This record gives sequence, structure tokens and C-alpha cells, in this order.
Amino acid sequence: MNFPTPEDLISAYFDGETSPEETAAAEALLTESPAARKQLAELKALSGMIRGLPAPESPGDLSTLVLQRAERASLL
Repeated sequence: MNFPTPEDLISAYFDGETSPEETAAAEALLTESPAARKQLAELKALSGMIRGLPAPESPGDLSTLVLQRAERASLL
């Protein structure tokens, strides 16, 4: 395993970044550890909250604005 702590393993498991062996280890840990189950539930809740945030708005033609500012800066 490449994860120094059980918390790191659960986080990687949640993110889908575990090998099959690490996935099995994470699932075993979730079976036996209330703390691991709590961490996974918190990660799921946080992810849901983040997905629920409104998307940031960008100006209509961002590339034009960036180029205009770069031009002005080069004239200084």
C-alpha cells in the first residue's frame, strides 16, 4: 500500500484512486472501523455540497479581455 494512514486510504478509495488490492483493504477497513465509515460519509457529504455550489460566472468573451489587458500591460 502507498497510503501512510487509514485516512489517506479512505480518501483515495473515495476518489477512485486505489488499486484492486487497495480497494479490498479500504473495504475491509470500512467494514471494521466506525471512524473510517464516518470519514467516508463526510467525504460524500462534502462532495455533494461542492457539487451544489453555483458555477462561477466568467465574462462573455474572456479571451478578448485577457488579450486586451495583456496589450495594455505591454505598453507600460
